Amino acid sequence: MLKSAADEDLVHACRAVLRGEEFQFPGRAVPSAGRSGSAPPTREPLSHRELEIVKLIAEGHSAREIAGILHISEKTVDRHRGNVFAKRGLSDRVALTRYAIRHGLIEA
Repeated sequence: MLKSAADEDLVHACRAVLRGEEFQFPGRAVPSAGRSGSAPPTREPLSHRELEIVKLIAEGHSAREIAGILHISEKTVDRHRGNVFAKRGLSDRVALTRYAIRHGLIEA
């Protein structure tokens, strides 16, 4: 990236990410097979338990707290969270929280 275009490219990248879109710097092609990050979302519905996990994570609870509330192991919480990330193409807790707000699982 050229230094003269760095500021403009950075602003475009930040805006794209905030809209939930991908951004590639011009001239830097990244092969899709070797790219890391979230998988594309699927149409598979979330289970009742996955929805509970989403709601509790979005409310700020840790995996340990969720495990205690739902009487399941932390590993099970992690597995459900991973399933949600994969099903919806989410990459982190912030994206999961936005998902929960947009789908009425919690209030903003």
